[in-house]
Amino acid sequence: MHALAIGHAGPDAAAAVNGLWNAGYHSIMRVEESNDAGAAIASFHPELVFVLPDVAQSDSMATLRAIAKEADAPVIVACAGTERALECLGPSAAIDGADLSSPRPTIRIPLAA
Repeated sequence: MHALAIGHAGPDAAAAVNGLWNAGYHSIMRVEESNDAGAAIASFHPELVFVLPDVAQSDSMATLRAIAKEADAPVIVACAGTERALECLGPSAAIDGADLSSPRPTIRIPLAA
Protein backbone atom coordinates (compact mmCIF):
# COMPACT_ATOMS: atom_id res chain seq x y z
CA MET A 1 0.00 0.00 0.00
CA HIS A 2 1.18 3.53 -0.79
CA ALA A 3 1.16 6.46 1.62
CA LEU A 4 2.15 10.09 1.15
CA ALA A 5 3.51 12.13 4.07
CA ILE A 6 3.55 15.90 3.69
CA GLY A 7 5.90 17.85 5.95
CA HIS A 8 9.45 18.80 6.77
CA ALA A 9 12.21 16.38 7.78
CA GLY A 10 12.72 15.87 11.49
CA PRO A 11 11.39 13.80 14.38
CA ASP A 12 7.74 14.13 13.29
CA ALA A 13 8.57 12.95 9.76
CA ALA A 14 10.59 10.02 11.12
CA ALA A 15 7.74 9.09 13.45
CA ALA A 16 5.22 9.31 10.61
CA VAL A 17 7.29 7.11 8.30
CA ASN A 18 7.84 4.52 11.03
CA GLY A 19 4.18 4.56 12.07
CA LEU A 20 2.94 4.25 8.49
CA TRP A 21 5.39 1.41 7.85
CA ASN A 22 4.20 -0.41 10.98
CA ALA A 23 0.60 0.05 9.83
CA GLY A 24 1.36 -1.76 6.56
CA TYR A 25 2.21 1.11 4.24
CA HIS A 26 5.50 -0.18 2.83
CA SER A 27 5.65 2.32 0.01
CA ILE A 28 5.94 5.81 1.49
CA MET A 29 6.71 9.05 -0.28
CA ARG A 30 7.34 12.29 1.61
CA VAL A 31 7.24 15.80 0.22
CA GLU A 32 8.26 18.89 2.18
CA GLU A 33 5.51 21.29 1.11
CA SER A 34 1.84 20.98 0.28
CA ASN A 35 2.54 22.64 -3.12
CA ASP A 36 4.44 19.47 -4.08
CA ALA A 37 1.58 17.18 -3.05
CA GLY A 38 -0.35 17.48 -6.33
CA ALA A 39 2.48 16.12 -8.46
CA ALA A 40 3.22 13.41 -5.92
CA ILE A 41 -0.44 12.35 -5.79
CA ALA A 42 -0.69 12.28 -9.59
CA SER A 43 2.37 10.07 -9.99
CA PHE A 44 2.21 8.00 -6.79
CA HIS A 45 -1.57 7.46 -6.23
CA PRO A 46 -1.42 6.99 -2.45
CA GLU A 47 -4.09 5.09 -0.52
CA LEU A 48 -3.48 7.42 2.45
CA VAL A 49 -2.18 10.98 2.88
CA PHE A 50 -0.63 11.98 6.21
CA VAL A 51 -0.19 15.72 6.82
CA LEU A 52 2.48 16.44 9.44
CA PRO A 53 1.90 19.07 12.14
CA ASP A 54 4.19 21.69 10.56
CA VAL A 55 2.10 21.72 7.38
CA ALA A 56 -1.23 21.26 9.19
CA GLN A 57 -0.58 24.34 11.29
CA SER A 58 0.72 26.54 8.49
CA ASP A 59 -1.55 25.72 5.54
CA SER A 60 -5.12 26.89 5.09
CA MET A 61 -8.13 24.58 5.28
CA ALA A 62 -8.72 25.29 1.58
CA THR A 63 -5.27 23.89 0.77
CA LEU A 64 -5.88 20.80 2.87
CA ARG A 65 -9.31 20.28 1.27
CA ALA A 66 -7.72 20.53 -2.19
CA ILE A 67 -5.19 17.84 -1.25
CA ALA A 68 -7.97 15.59 0.03
CA LYS A 69 -10.02 16.08 -3.13
CA GLU A 70 -7.07 15.44 -5.43
CA ALA A 71 -5.91 12.36 -3.51
CA ASP A 72 -9.36 10.75 -3.40
CA ALA A 73 -8.02 8.85 -0.37
CA PRO A 74 -8.25 9.23 3.39
CA VAL A 75 -6.27 12.19 4.71
CA ILE A 76 -4.99 12.32 8.28
CA VAL A 77 -4.18 15.84 9.43
CA ALA A 78 -1.88 15.63 12.45
CA CYS A 79 -2.83 18.82 14.29
CA ALA A 80 -2.54 17.22 17.72
CA GLY A 81 0.85 15.69 16.99
CA THR A 82 2.16 12.81 14.93
CA GLU A 83 1.93 10.15 17.63
CA ARG A 84 -1.70 10.98 18.46
CA ALA A 85 -2.68 11.05 14.79
CA LEU A 86 -1.06 7.66 14.12
CA GLU A 87 -3.27 6.10 16.80
CA CYS A 88 -6.19 6.13 14.36
CA LEU A 89 -4.32 3.54 12.25
CA GLY A 90 -4.45 1.05 15.11
CA PRO A 91 -2.00 -0.43 17.58
CA SER A 92 0.40 -1.64 14.85
CA ALA A 93 1.22 1.99 14.03
CA ALA A 94 2.27 2.75 17.60
CA ILE A 95 5.73 4.21 17.85
CA ASP A 96 6.22 3.85 21.60
CA GLY A 97 9.74 2.60 22.09
CA ALA A 98 10.50 2.77 18.37
CA ASP A 99 14.01 3.73 17.36
CA LEU A 100 13.37 7.04 15.59
CA SER A 101 17.07 7.72 15.09
CA SER A 102 17.07 5.44 12.05
CA PRO A 103 13.73 5.81 10.27
CA ARG A 104 12.67 3.48 7.50
CA PRO A 105 14.27 4.48 4.23
CA THR A 106 12.31 6.88 2.11
CA ILE A 107 12.88 7.17 -1.58
CA ARG A 108 12.97 10.69 -2.96
CA ILE A 109 11.73 10.84 -6.53
CA PRO A 110 12.18 14.13 -8.40
CA LEU A 111 8.87 15.18 -9.83
CA ALA A 112 8.50 16.83 -13.21
CA ALA A 113 7.36 20.43 -13.00
